[in-house]
Amino acid sequence: SPLWHASLADRLDVLGDCATGTQTSPWRNVTTATVVNELKRNALQIDLSWLEVVHVDELDELLATLKWTERMGVDPSLGANIGEATVCGWAEVHGATAIIDDGDARDVAARNGLPVHGSLWVVAEAVRAGRITLPAASGFVDALISTGARYPCGVGGFVAWAQKNRLVP
Repeated sequence: SPLWHASLADRLDVLGDCATGTQTSPWRNVTTATVVNELKRNALQIDLSWLEVVHVDELDELLATLKWTERMGVDPSLGANIGEATVCGWAEVHGATAIIDDGDARDVAARNGLPVHGSLWVVAEAVRAGRITLPAASGFVDALISTGARYPCGVGGFVAWAQKNRLVP
């Protein structure tokens, strides 16, 4: 969903800038081919220049993804949470942190011990690292909300939410 809403808002570049980590500890930004294909099926264009697209096709990745589809109650006929399950499966096998905005999927991941955050955490980390200002971050989050993203803050509420949760100064 972070890629979905950033694409709808025509702000993938901002998401990519936020998701770089720090100079001393750059982040590896990975998404699965399943997620990319889902975006393409919905006619969303994504800039992959800052993303590494991985295929979840090794046996350990497939088994982990199957486990996550069961945990998330994925119904293949509906298509819900399939992308999230592949992200969680890959992240588990490779010791990565999953970035998922779907609250139910994120809760399942957290309950099962997988490091997981939402895109608001990514934006807050970018603020803390000085890659984006608080006003610019607030505008970016507002743009995502305008596309239907559901966050624990409303339009104009990112700064107060992030401060309340001690994610930004």
